[in-house]
Amino acid sequence: MADKYCDLTINCSGHKYWPEWQRKDTVLEFKTYKVHKIIVCAQSDFFAKMCNGPWKESQENVVNFQNDDTIDCTLMEALLEFFYTGTFDHGVRLKDTEKPACVSFCVEAFAIGEKYMVEGLMEKATHKIEYFLVYMGKKNGKEDQLTYLINAIQLLYNLLPPTEESESWVARRGRLKAAIMNYANKFMVTLLDNEAFVELLEKDNGRLGIDLLRQSAFQKLSQQHEEEQTPTPSEVSSANIFVV
Repeated sequence: MADKYCDLTINCSGHKYWPEWQRKDTVLEFKTYKVHKIIVCAQSDFFAKMCNGPWKESQENVVNFQNDDTIDCTLMEALLEFFYTGTFDHGVRLKDTEKPACVSFCVEAFAIGEKYMVEGLMEKATHKIEYFLVYMGKKNGKEDQLTYLINAIQLLYNLLPPTEESESWVARRGRLKAAIMNYANKFMVTLLDNEAFVELLEKDNGRLGIDLLRQSAFQKLSQQHEEEQTPTPSEVSSANIFVV
């Protein structure tokens, strides 16, 4: 884009995935992005408020994220790519063996979309997660695939604590959880033999276990209705069985 016509600057730094020792000994990457208010503010209530409210950002036309440990340059670039293209291609060009790692990244992208009020990004991240989980399902629950799944589950509960947001946002979280819980239930026997997964179950104060049970119950209910050749009640869906 031509900087000449940009009217907003976004500053971001760091890579959250660097190990602690590397963060101490390395100067964090710092990047500046020149963007257009009309593009980002139209898709994000957060940016709209920053640029139109009685804030420093609206006076200087600069938004700083250097002290935000939930977003790094990689996530910021995915966010900006979404603003300008309606998607983000993280994972598309990766080798097949690397694609499962994208589930964790997409969970983080969903959380960023929620935090900065970009509903479209939440929708796109969920769609990508569903795609990558289908791919992982073809690998029959191999140990390395389950490691990626466990990492994604941990992020899901760390980055998305219980909320009382609007109904549409709750529904989006429900769809995200449903996709991940559905996949986890398929390989539950293997997961229960995984020390990291059991540890996660024990540390999560029951939220993960309850969500897994809810998804399992929904699947059995759906199967029962299919066997009886009756439609699943419209008021029951996989996306609205969760307390998010």
